[in-house]
Amino acid sequence: MNSSEAEPWFAGFLGRSLRVLERENPRIAGEVARRLGRRAVAVDVGGERFQLRSDGCEVRVDVGYGEPAVRIAVRARTMLDLLEARETLLGAALGGRLVLRGRADEIAVFHDALTAWLHGAVRSPGFEALLVEFGARIAADEEVSDVAGS
Repeated sequence: MNSSEAEPWFAGFLGRSLRVLERENPRIAGEVARRLGRRAVAVDVGGERFQLRSDGCEVRVDVGYGEPAVRIAVRARTMLDLLEARETLLGAALGGRLVLRGRADEIAVFHDALTAWLHGAVRSPGFEALLVEFGARIAADEEVSDVAGS
């Protein structure tokens, strides 16, 4: 995984969560990689853009510009709601809070991999600290937005 403190924050969060999953739940980490196969996914979380790449054995966060099989756009708050089980993937997609673009079969593959990551992440003890950090970052960003909007 290519992740460092200099990366934009959600890409760093995702990279760290993938490492936690590999360390604490390698079976599910392998399942996520196998489900993605050899694919790139263009990710846009609140305007932060990067790619998630899999070689079928490992998933990594990348700033590459290869042609993605799927594109996903979602607000950070919606991603937190998904992680904390306050929202479902289907509900977010139908409500327009999560947008997926790509061929139907590619979206289905990505959905299965994303679902495996969500299930594995929330079952990994080390993920709890990452989730708290993620939630605090979103709350701080929303507070700044509220103050700026006043």
